[in-house]
Amino acid sequence: MPRWIGLLVTVCLWPQLALAAEESLASVTLAEATEHRLRGRYDEAREAYQTLLKTDTLSEVDRVAIHLEQSHIDEETGQWEVAEEGLAAAVMAFPKSPALLARQAELGLRRGRYTQALDLAKAALEQDSDHVHSRLVLAHALAEAGQLTEAAEAYRWFVQYYNRKQPQDAETLLWVAEGAAQHARWNRVSSVFRFVVNEVCPDVLKADKYRWQSPLISGHLLLEKYNESQAIPEFHNALRINPQVAEIHAAMGMAFLNDHKLAEAQERAEQALSKNARSIVALALMADIYLSQDEAAPAREWIDKALAINPYDQRLLGRRAALALLKTRRTNPELVLAAIRALPEPPADPGLPAEFRESLATTLTVTAKPGEFLSTMGQILETHRQFETAELCYRRAIELMPQLVAPRTQLGMLCMRTGQVEEAEAILNEAFAADPFHVRVSNMRKVIGVLKTYETITTKHFVIRIDAQQKRLGQAMADYLEEVYPELTQKFGFEPPQRTQFEIYCDAKGQPAHAWFSSRMIGLPWIQTIGASTGVMVALTSPNQSQRPFHWGHVLRHELAHVITLQATTFNIPHWYTEALAVRNEGTAFRSDWEELLLEREPRGEVFTLDTINDGFRKPKSPDDWTLAYCQATLYADYLEQTYGADANSRLLTAYREGRTTREALKELFQIEQEAFETGFREFLAARVKTFTSGRAPASPDLKTAETRHKANPDDLSAADEYVLALVRTRRVPQARKLAEELLKKDTQLPLSNVVFALMEARDGQTEAALHRLVQLRDSGQTHRELLAVLTSMASQLKKWDVVAETARIGRKSYPRDPLFVNAAAQACESLDQKAELGAILDLLVVLDPDDPAARRKLARIKLDAGEAAAARQWAGDALLIDVTSSEAHELLGLASLVLLDWKTAERAFTAALELEDSRVESQLGLAETCLNTSRPDQAKVLVEAVLKLHPEHAGAKALLGRIR
Repeated sequence: MPRWIGLLVTVCLWPQLALAAEESLASVTLAEATEHRLRGRYDEAREAYQTLLKTDTLSEVDRVAIHLEQSHIDEETGQWEVAEEGLAAAVMAFPKSPALLARQAELGLRRGRYTQALDLAKAALEQDSDHVHSRLVLAHALAEAGQLTEAAEAYRWFVQYYNRKQPQDAETLLWVAEGAAQHARWNRVSSVFRFVVNEVCPDVLKADKYRWQSPLISGHLLLEKYNESQAIPEFHNALRINPQVAEIHAAMGMAFLNDHKLAEAQERAEQALSKNARSIVALALMADIYLSQDEAAPAREWIDKALAINPYDQRLLGRRAALALLKTRRTNPELVLAAIRALPEPPADPGLPAEFRESLATTLTVTAKPGEFLSTMGQILETHRQFETAELCYRRAIELMPQLVAPRTQLGMLCMRTGQVEEAEAILNEAFAADPFHVRVSNMRKVIGVLKTYETITTKHFVIRIDAQQKRLGQAMADYLEEVYPELTQKFGFEPPQRTQFEIYCDAKGQPAHAWFSSRMIGLPWIQTIGASTGVMVALTSPNQSQRPFHWGHVLRHELAHVITLQATTFNIPHWYTEALAVRNEGTAFRSDWEELLLEREPRGEVFTLDTINDGFRKPKSPDDWTLAYCQATLYADYLEQTYGADANSRLLTAYREGRTTREALKELFQIEQEAFETGFREFLAARVKTFTSGRAPASPDLKTAETRHKANPDDLSAADEYVLALVRTRRVPQARKLAEELLKKDTQLPLSNVVFALMEARDGQTEAALHRLVQLRDSGQTHRELLAVLTSMASQLKKWDVVAETARIGRKSYPRDPLFVNAAAQACESLDQKAELGAILDLLVVLDPDDPAARRKLARIKLDAGEAAAARQWAGDALLIDVTSSEAHELLGLASLVLLDWKTAERAFTAALELEDSRVESQLGLAETCLNTSRPDQAKVLVEAVLKLHPEHAGAKALLGRIR
């Protein structure tokens, strides 16, 4: 068809299409337009409302409803001023409409014009004393203005109204839900919470399935109680109805932030702001995300954006005040505490940060009861470990505004963080009685219940709380902590002013030890680590009941270093630096997995800077990020010491104590800008990484890389050999076998093709043939890591220890950083009874694996037999710092102490060994020897005679009895 005919058809049809569109819009009802609005189809809703307003027959009630709906669209899209202008015009047209007056009051309330909101709400109620929306705005405005008695009565009205009227329409039920929920909060009426969540909110959706506000209200109530598992589905339900509402996305973000999922929280905040760039809750959420990461500048920007909309919001001003205190760490804390105690008097001391004074003064122009301000400020300060100021904020919030629930709960949780368990119990019991659905309060009360059953071991500097059945572990920890206390306090130049509490969590009430430890630290049953510190107290999972053994001595040193460095700097120390100092003082070697990670990431430039390293701890994108943060923090401290002297870290710690930032400290202490410091560090890091490559097998290529290399050069037998291994690892065995056969026809010495064939032979039961194939290849000089590893494993299964020993020797020579060959060598030497060689290998193995108690016990025995009693005592003691329940390790410690004439240690060690296993003859005789040498021959005789009764021919017992007589 010619183009001009198509054009003619289009021109002819256009008037008809336009007319049809107009008729379609004209036929849209108010209910349909409102559905557009509730589903987030704002353009369609606006157009429909404008068309409806042009209808001459539209009633006054419907016109008012349209003006209200338009104002909601404007607010939900951030057009606050347009919403207010539209409402002002509507009120001019319908001055006696309580609905318009209430909505105008609501916008005034949300923009901080509380007096205006009160006046408008009262004017609306003069028109209709039972106007529910007006009642809600009035109650909120009274609360913001500090008229708490009147506000409490105003919230109570909603419960009374519901009982009196039994409303059925969705909008009224939403207002009732909001008002009744606040009544429940202020009066600790948990039954009303249940009623709102389980009855009122579902009734809203029965009346109007598009009221997304219903699941949002339910979700918020659940989220307040840290019940994320039920809150998040409610938010999803709200988003299914209207995905355009910023407040719903922000609520999801809050849930993620509560769970410390910062990346997910930020993603939700960004989604919220893409829907409404002027959403106060979304702006506040973004500020909180940055506050949680110590990023003051962007946090302040987001707070200011929110304050531009409501300059009198207590919660926003509380954030700004907290930020001012965190930003100026050199402020005298006593001035801050005095200002908080003096409330509601405005702060005037010029020594206080100006923004702190201004924020508090602005709040006091609105209310003399700034409970929300103090609660918010306290929460932020607590997350930044400013515990003393946070505690006073909570206490003053409770005094000034006793209706608030949050500061009571926060105070109870803070008391737990600071080790004030008895006070925490009283506060949390009261909070639970008022709200039995608060997940973290409930969990923490259970923790307190477990703690109350624990025994307490008190020393000069520590309080250890542990289950009575593990008291031996508790006493060992107490002794060890006192042993290392002088070293660490001298190194950091600070002693905590009070005893530090260590809580060791064990299996209880059907829950594993780690779940109790996690609940203790975050109020929820999972946390990534096995030990953690608030800077005032320490909690950890019992090593006797962990999934795998760990060196609890290293953990105690690590956590004690945190306590000292955090308190020494009044908590003004970056996360990365307190971790660096803690790791450096564990007494462990540089980890092999750190080396592997740096080998992968440093050449690609995928490492942290001083500005980004805390992200690795707080919002790691992968487990590797978390590992790299610890690794790199340690290396930063190493670089400081290597470059600026042995006292560099001590000087930097002092600078943090004096309130300096990292950038300030580097310039003042070392006369270097942070950027230049980073350049030097990267050079240091690159040089360090180069040292990791020697003695390490190159990484095998993945299937895609191996296949690409092979196809690019089919004649390269080495590349083809690697391709064979990649095929086997991805379970493409037939293809691998076929290629291996072809390759071995060309070169019988290809290591990986031979490995594949050996594995096939072993699978078919031809193990001897497989072993012979690989031994011949090894003896021909082939040292490929995969060949040696498979041969070691195969020979170990066949108990061919001479083959294992030789293969492991070659493996250790070729790949000295590979723990596989060290372990294999130890196993072979032990099986072949090669004690001298085994001792040398164990010396290396205990460094490679800091959590292996068996290797330490074996090493102690070897050292003892070789007459090296001091070394034997060291390794036996180190084994006990992993497993204090080992009777063998206690016995070895006792035997070494006997040789060293350390009778006190010997007696304690032998006694412990016999308490754990009373049939240990060496311990019985060792204890008898100790008694004999400490002038207790009668006790010694009893012990020896007990041995001879069971073992009458025991030569050592006979000899000792002869000496006693």
